[in-house]
Amino acid sequence: MAIVEFEVDGQAVRALGQVTTDDIETGDVVEPVYVEELRDPEVGIKAPESQSWDGYRWDPV
Repeated sequence: MAIVEFEVDGQAVRALGQVTTDDIETGDVVEPVYVEELRDPEVGIKAPESQSWDGYRWDPV
């Protein structure tokens, strides 16, 4: 997991998200990478079809 800070309309925004590698450190520049499944839809208490499982992870540039 990583806390990433970026700007939207001149305002600093922070987001918490998954990273693509453990080889990342504070201050590294990252970019969002689309992933079809952020986690296994079969694991959990909700029916898999009740949610979308795609999203973005942070990848070092």
